[in-house]
Amino acid sequence: MADLVPQAVERFEDYTWVDGELVCGMVLGYNFGDGHLHDEEFLHAVQQECGFEDGELRVIMVEAQPFGRHTVSYRIHDAARGKLAEGELDVPALRERQPWESSAAPALSRV
Repeated sequence: MADLVPQAVERFEDYTWVDGELVCGMVLGYNFGDGHLHDEEFLHAVQQECGFEDGELRVIMVEAQPFGRHTVSYRIHDAARGKLAEGELDVPALRERQPWESSAAPALSRV
């Protein structure tokens, strides 16, 4: 996912990162954990109600890994402008990544 953020926005610092499930809960008023509700149709409905300007709301959609494939598909959308990018990510390469540099990982101790 970190590789996709620079494709979605120029400066990450200018945005607030919010998980799609949380956005869905805020818009619908409840949350039932259905990740597939967060698609282009839902984004279009949100845009109709909120009228975001270009660059104000960007969405990164990553699909589940299909059985037998070593890639996952992604799409990046701007609520006002539409699709900005799409492609595939290599799952084995994603498995090798860590959420932070290993030297920056907090030290753990047993109690």
